[in-house]
Amino acid sequence: MHLIGALRGHARAAGAERRTLSGTTEQQRLAAMVQEAETFQRSDPGHAAVSARWSQPYRSCRLDGVPAEASWFHPDSTLLAGRDFTGWARHSNAGGPKWTWPARTELVALLDTPHDTPQDWLRAGQALQRVLLYAAAHKVGAGFHTRPLEDPPLRAEVRTMIASRPSPQMILRLGHTDWTMRTPDAPSKTCCPSKSTQRRDARAAHDASPIT
Repeated sequence: MHLIGALRGHARAAGAERRTLSGTTEQQRLAAMVQEAETFQRSDPGHAAVSARWSQPYRSCRLDGVPAEASWFHPDSTLLAGRDFTGWARHSNAGGPKWTWPARTELVALLDTPHDTPQDWLRAGQALQRVLLYAAAHKVGAGFHTRPLEDPPLRAEVRTMIASRPSPQMILRLGHTDWTMRTPDAPSKTCCPSKSTQRRDARAAHDASPIT
């Protein structure tokens, strides 16, 4: 309970609220919304292609993407369905998960803000950073479930789960785990242009600008 209260305090310090969904009924209601959003995304060819592009095959040497080794479990094996990076659920013969994690092994939480302005998005990001850093310092891992928040009707339904009707910004699962895997980071030079490249691009843009 001390950890739960501390996480809420860190969210509030950034101007957001971290709410725990402890009731079985509200957890199942949220789980149904997450499953609906994930099922829709998995059935959409465009979204499936994006997931496949950002997933690595087994024993890949790629420097970016989600390794297949990091997705040993069926995405529906937890209380809140996860993203299908390796195509478990997309394969017609895969079926559902052979087993599921008990709901008691995880804490389901919502991170929300009073409004939905750019300032609120900034506060939500700062609150999430504080919550994750404090959780990690206490050996608590986090799972993210944003699909329902990317769909306006489902996001509106998530909002009705809280009496004060705030703006939900993140859905989290928090819990202790002894199984982790580091995902690769692409070299900075592949995503951040060097200063010489920036100067060259700026010079080219200047040379191409119309004279007024």
